[in-house]
Formats: sequence, C-alpha cells, structure tokens
Amino acid sequence: MSSSIYNLDNMHRLVTSSVGAVLAYWDKDEVCRFANASYKEWMGKAPDEMIEKMTIAEVLGKELYSKQRPFIAKVLNGEKQSFEREFTLPNGEMRRAFVMYYPDIVENEVRGFIVHGIDMTPIKNLETKLLAQEKEKNNHILQSMIYSQEGEREALAVKLRDNISQTLSYCKIMLESRNKEKSSKTDDKVLLEILDQISMTVDELIAISSGLSSSVIVHFGLLTALEEHIASFAKTFAGDVDFNCSYEGIESISDKRKTSIFRIIQNFLLLLKSFKDCNRVNIVISHQHADNFLELQLRYHSHNKIDIYSREYSEIQNRVIFNNGSLIEMGEDGSKVLLIKLDILN
Repeated sequence: MSSSIYNLDNMHRLVTSSVGAVLAYWDKDEVCRFANASYKEWMGKAPDEMIEKMTIAEVLGKELYSKQRPFIAKVLNGEKQSFEREFTLPNGEMRRAFVMYYPDIVENEVRGFIVHGIDMTPIKNLETKLLAQEKEKNNHILQSMIYSQEGEREALAVKLRDNISQTLSYCKIMLESRNKEKSSKTDDKVLLEILDQISMTVDELIAISSGLSSSVIVHFGLLTALEEHIASFAKTFAGDVDFNCSYEGIESISDKRKTSIFRIIQNFLLLLKSFKDCNRVNIVISHQHADNFLELQLRYHSHNKIDIYSREYSEIQNRVIFNNGSLIEMGEDGSKVLLIKLDILN
C-alpha cells in the first residue's frame, strides 16, 4: 500500500501543494518546520528555502513581522489568533488575507503553531463592488426624495405668496373704502389694529415662504438667504446667534450644494426651538483646502440633546449623505457642536 499514489505522504503533498492558501508550521523558536508551495507566490520564498532554514521574521520582513508579532506572542502563549491583513506580493500586487494561527499544544506545552492564510482579495473586491452599487442605488433614491421635497416646498411657497397677494389686495380695498366713507376715530383705531395684525401675518408668511423656497438662494445668493433666515430665527430666540462664513468661494459652488447647506442650517435651528435653556448659537462655514471639503460647525449651548429621531435631524443626515459628507456630534453638557463635512466637488 505504501507504493500507492493514495498513500498518506502523497496525499499530504498533493493537498498542501494544490491549495491556494498558505500553510506552514513554525516551532516555538519561530523557525519554519513546514511550508507549502503558496509561500512562493505570497512571500517570494519557496518551501525548500524556508524549511529548517528561516525564521518567520526573515520570511515576513521587518515591517510585516512587527505587525504580526503581537499575534505570534499570543499564539505561543496557547491562544488561537485570527485577523485580516493587507500585504504586497513580490510582483507589487496588493492582497487582503485572513490569517489564522493555531497553537500546537502537547501536554500543556506549546511546541509551535500552524499558520493558515486565505486570500480574501476576490471576496473583498466583490464586497466593495456590491457596496458601491448599493450606495449608488441609495443615492438615486435619496436624490429623488430630496428633489421631491424641494418641489413640494416650492409649490407651497407659491401658494403662500398667492395668499399674501390676496391679503394685501384686501387691505388696499379696505383702505380705499374707508377713505371714501366718513368714519369715527374709534372705527379708525380698530381698523388700524386689524391692519397691524394683518401686516404681522404677512411678514410671517413672507418669512415662511422664503424658508420654503430655494429660489431666494438662486436669485440673491446663499449668504443673503442664510443671513435673512438666521435674522428671522433670532427674533424669537432668547439668546445670541453668531454666523460667520470664511470661505470666499461659497457662492461659486453648485445650487444643489448651496440648497443643502441652507437646509442643514435651517433644520438645525428648528431643532433648537424647543430648547428653553439654549442661550447661544454659533454657526461657522469654512473650507478645508486639503481635502476640498466644506465644513459646517453648528455649535449650541444647552443641556438638552438633539432628537436624533426627529424629522429635522433625519433631513440633516440625508443632506450629508447626499453630499458624500460626514456628521459628528461632539461636546459635553453646556456646549455641543454638530461637525459636518460636505464634498463640494462631486
């Protein structure tokens, strides 16, 4: 039976030389006692160069060995190890591997360890591709939702402007009719009070209309729209509101980016309206030249926490995702900040 091609030695050599994974055995002194043919492709070393001749440090090289050393120390202490590692093949190609170290324990003594490394590159590439496809799909859905919201807001703004026009026309008719008729001072006083109330309502409707429509951004610029909106917010806010934009090229970015910035700040201020103890708000827009990202620092002084499940916060998140950005909430009791970065190029 020993001459058969199916004897254990032949089968052992066939299996270990055929698999794409790396297999090796290293003793407690980290000297190679076995290695399969895959080490030639992965590390540029053939088994006959390694076995009984090289340590794992010599095979891996100084830099890679320093990364592996903590895992080696643990496996030689009897602990099974597993981890992912990116490395470079001898031909310069980058690979991603999943590596496992199994301790060889005999009578409670660790004699060495077995290495089993699997090339995860094809799986990782597929995963990256699928994630990119899913992200693109989600971006299309998000874009449709945002455009739909803007369309609904614009339609509502038009209706409000129509109502404003009708209200003003009604006021004009009332004034003209009063001029033609003789009226008492009491009637005039009542009329003036009514007109004052109507005037206040008109101002509120104009403010709401401006907040709903993005056309003000297109016609007058983002900074003007923000300054007007923040000024309107400040009228009903008990504390101080500071706004500063240090990026001179803010008006040169696309209208959809400017609309997103406006909506983010708008929803941030809406979130703060319920905070009774909020006495100061700081809004800063700056440009990160290194990565060409626009940074929004939305700082507020309050012991309250922003409701992350609210519609306003959800819209902020959607705008950040839509602009390939990031959102981090930082700070302690009394002073907190939403740090937002938006990609202004893509």
